[in-house]
Formats: sequence, C-alpha cells, structure tokens
Amino acid sequence: MPHTGRYRDGPPERTGAPSPTRARAGHHGRVTWRPRWASGRAPIRPNDARRELARLLTVDDLGGFGWRAHEERAWETGRSGDEAEWAERARDAGLLTVWRSFDQAASHRQLWVQASRLCSEDDAAEALGAVPDRMLRNLRAQVDVVGERAVAPPKLEGVDGAWAREQRTEGRRGTGVARYLAFRTGATVVIVAATGLGAAWTWDDVQQVAQLQADRLR
Repeated sequence: MPHTGRYRDGPPERTGAPSPTRARAGHHGRVTWRPRWASGRAPIRPNDARRELARLLTVDDLGGFGWRAHEERAWETGRSGDEAEWAERARDAGLLTVWRSFDQAASHRQLWVQASRLCSEDDAAEALGAVPDRMLRNLRAQVDVVGERAVAPPKLEGVDGAWAREQRTEGRRGTGVARYLAFRTGATVVIVAATGLGAAWTWDDVQQVAQLQADRLR
C-alpha cells in the first residue's frame, strides 16, 4: 500500500510502556539520556540526542484524535556490549539509537518507533539480521505471550530489507496482538511496534506508519 498521508484512527488497545531510568522533560514527552555503556566514554550530549530524535515520527505525523507522545529515549548504538563488529564500530563512533512511544487516550492503543544509526549500510544490514534476538521485552506490560510467529513483511518504498513478527497475548483486558516491523534504510535500522486488543492494528496500519517513518529518514 503506497504512502497516503497521516495515520488514521482505529479500534481500542492497551499495553504497557517501558519504564525510564533518568528522565527530563522534552518537547515531545519525557526524555531519557542513558549513560554510555562503559566507563571512560563521554556522556551522550543532549544536542546530539535531540538531533537524532528529530528523525522520528511525531504526533503531527500520526494525525487522528487523542494521540500523544508518551516518552523519548536516547542511548548508544551497540551499548549492550554485543561483540559483533558492527556493534563495536557503532560504539567507537559514538552513534546513537533513539526511541519514541505514543499512546491514544480514547482507544488505549500504543505505538513506538526506534531508529539506530550504524557506520555503514553493510553494518546496518547485519544489525537488521540480529533484531529478532534483541527485541526488548516490555516489563510493564501486564500480559503473557501465548503465540508468536514470523510473518512476511509488508512492502515499503525506499527500504532495503525488512523483518516482521506477530505476537498474541492474554491479559486482564483480553486477547491482544503486538505487531513488530523492522527495516533498513541506508545505514539506519528502524523498528516499529504497534500493540492492541484484537484487531486494533492491522498489518496495513503498521505498513502505513512504517512508510511514514521511512519517508522521514530519506
């Protein structure tokens, strides 16, 4: 489905959001500056983080009623200590990963987007291949994963390589669905996560959001 503009409203959903470590007020929501993963490295500079955060979707991109930016984060790409050469090069170069989450008060749906800069397109391709093993679990989500499967990713324009996964969950609000789409554009790896109850998000919905994000990075 080609990019047709802002994201539309949809049915209800609810899920938790990752908890912050250190937070400051930001233009789009709370902002967390995470420290470097190892001692001896300079801390992340707020101006660098803000520049990278400007590459992510905003509430104005999503459109619809009731969307708000919930939280923002910035940390060093490869900070988990991964021994892969692409991660080591990203750490040495001081490249950043940025993350922004959204929620919609009326429907209780949530969305988050993440963009990681790598040193080259080849490094980004390797990092994309590592995404399935490095997906972060949402520790505040009050649900259990009862089913998971890889799916064919929707087609995106201007994107080189993509990966998609779907999870089904059970919680006190009922059966939920989480849809994850990761892709590479240039030397940046992007992850889009959309969670909701039942059919709150379709893959066409996720495709449209992901295309909006891809377009912002070009």
